[in-house]
Amino acid sequence: MSAREPKQFIVVTTRMVSNERQLRVGIALLVAAGALLFVPTALGAFTQASAAVAVLGLAGGAVLVGTAGDERPV
Repeated sequence: MSAREPKQFIVVTTRMVSNERQLRVGIALLVAAGALLFVPTALGAFTQASAAVAVLGLAGGAVLVGTAGDERPV
C-alpha cells in the first residue's frame, strides 16, 4: 500500500502546480488585455486593431481561469 501512495501524491501535486500556473497565466492575460483595451481609450489613441487583440486576450484569459480547477469548467 505504501508503494502506491507516493505515485498518487506526485500526480496530484503535478496537477495542482499545473492548475496554479494556468490560473496565474490566465489572470495575467486578463489584466494585460484589460489594460490594452482601456488605456488607449483613456488616452484617446483608440484603434480597432488594439481592441480586437484585447478582446481575444480577454477571451483567452477567461478560458484559462475557468478551466484551471479540477472541477467542472465554467
